[in-house]
Amino acid sequence: MDVLALDLLPAEYRVDYNALSAVGGTWQGDETGRAVVRYDPNMTNHPLAFLSMLVHELLHHRLHMTPLDMPGGPEAEELATDLHCITTGFGVISMAGAEQVGWQGYMRQDTRGFALALFCALRGDDGLEHLTPRAARMVRRAARFVARELGELPGLRRALENAPARSGA
Repeated sequence: MDVLALDLLPAEYRVDYNALSAVGGTWQGDETGRAVVRYDPNMTNHPLAFLSMLVHELLHHRLHMTPLDMPGGPEAEELATDLHCITTGFGVISMAGAEQVGWQGYMRQDTRGFALALFCALRGDDGLEHLTPRAARMVRRAARFVARELGELPGLRRALENAPARSGA
């Protein structure tokens, strides 16, 4: 896999009309397994956001290499990729990157916080010491809901522990 800078004007010459429409990175791959991730060089000024974007783009590749169909179909690919960032253990980085630049990605930050709280509950840890105070409050609030409302959590945890490992997923 190649990682290359996007062909963009340097940041000092760009006009930022709408920060939410800016492209931080892209992934392009083919059925042979070759892929290219491209990133906005200005992202390197925001290390957590840059790392979060790289994780997101690399997980596009991982999801495309699995024989399973994307949950929700192609129109849900970006959202599924954001969720996959959390389910592969990069939820804290994903939340911190979005906090650093004030952009949520494809998943809203409160939804990301809920998914991270659920992931941490299943793993038996919280990872909150690495979050900003705002993000940590969001995850704690979601964790209380998970603890109160999801009584099947121990059974789900056992099922996940006993699930056969799948390659390429």
